[in-house]
Amino acid sequence: MVGKKKDAPVKPGKEKSEKGRKTREQGPDAEVSTKRPLITKRLLKRITLAILAIALLAGAGLTGYSLLTKENTGRKYVKKELPHVTLPPEMLKFCFDNLTDIYDALQKFSLEITRLDREIQRIESIGAAYPDQAAIADREKKIWSSVRKRSLDSFTKIEQQIRQIYVTFKINPEAGRSRLNQERTELVEQTTDPLETLMALTGRIKTDEQPPLGFIKKVIYKIKNLFS
Repeated sequence: MVGKKKDAPVKPGKEKSEKGRKTREQGPDAEVSTKRPLITKRLLKRITLAILAIALLAGAGLTGYSLLTKENTGRKYVKKELPHVTLPPEMLKFCFDNLTDIYDALQKFSLEITRLDREIQRIESIGAAYPDQAAIADREKKIWSSVRKRSLDSFTKIEQQIRQIYVTFKINPEAGRSRLNQERTELVEQTTDPLETLMALTGRIKTDEQPPLGFIKKVIYKIKNLFS
């Protein structure tokens, strides 16, 4: 019976030559894979954390600046035409951001003057239709015109003060912020009396106004009055 042939022992030199042959067959990538990567996972993690930290600091800086220069009202500015306010758009935006009460007063003032002007026109048309009773129309018109003039004069002074604060703020933000805080209460007080006088007069129009006929027109009328 013939026994199994035993494997011949591999000589040390031959084993090394076999490894070298396999490395050459795998190509140059086999040697590169044994080298240490240029960017390790730990280094990549540190870089990511550094970028996040910089982003957080930048965000905090912007938030701090926003809180420093603007009132946190939660409202979004929408550009509106205020026909009886002479401030340019950038100053109105400044009021919205920094003097919310004054911005609301300016909106209300412009709306009430528009309402008042319509009433003056109505009185004039009645006086023209009945010239023999023109004295009645003239007396009523004089009341409305007097309130209109006083209101415009008061708000012209308020607008001038806002212009000064705005320009101060543009030139020197720190000085502008200081002036803004000092004059805020005074500005609110200055708008209160003329606006209350104006609204007391125009309030008569609101009670006399009748909603228009038609379902859709009535709905539109009610929506408008919610914001008037």
